[in-house]
Amino acid sequence: MERGEFLEHAVVHGQHYGTLAHFVEERLAAGWDVVKDIDVQGVEQIRSSARFRGLHTVAVFVMPPSWRNWSRRLRGRGSEDEQSVRGAAMYGPG
Repeated sequence: MERGEFLEHAVVHGQHYGTLAHFVEERLAAGWDVVKDIDVQGVEQIRSSARFRGLHTVAVFVMPPSWRNWSRRLRGRGSEDEQSVRGAAMYGPG
């Protein structure tokens, strides 16, 4: 990952995720628009990348129906500990 092969990357719950930069470059060169489903850290990685400086990006953040619903869904997945769920709720309206 340090070699600049990835447009964005992250480790989530011990799993590595990312998008190869050449994949995006090839599609852009062919005239395609590229849509990614990534978190805010991934968006920031793309926007701060010297390799993609000047690239027009649009970020869309999809909100859960309610913060209560979001907390319930996070707990139901079993992928987040209670501290993480409570921390996520700090960003919501209550």
